[in-house]
Amino acid sequence: NGVKAGGNTAPVQMPPGWRFINGYLVGPQADLTGANLATLDLSGMNLSGAILNNAVLTSTNLTRADLSQVDIRKAGITGTVFLRADLTNADFSGGYGKPAVYTNTAFLNTTCPDGSRVSSP
Repeated sequence: NGVKAGGNTAPVQMPPGWRFINGYLVGPQADLTGANLATLDLSGMNLSGAILNNAVLTSTNLTRADLSQVDIRKAGITGTVFLRADLTNADFSGGYGKPAVYTNTAFLNTTCPDGSRVSSP
């Protein structure tokens, strides 16, 4: 279903809303399982429906990113910035680390690392 990421060469033409970053194709429904996205600036990216299982997101900037319905289980999120991000229906089960910022973030039916669910206006 998702685009598998993790090569070394950028495609000749990218679909709208996609970027080639640090060897990864990043966009909606991308399969970024185990990807090392530490310290990258992914602000404003549409990653809705992406698979980020076991990804390393340490100090990644996800300000205003669309992370709705993202599968982000067992991911490292230490220092990650989720300022004004959309985490609707995101699954962080088994994730570890403490995000740096999650102010004004949309939580709606979001699964936390401890398995609990949270919703905020």
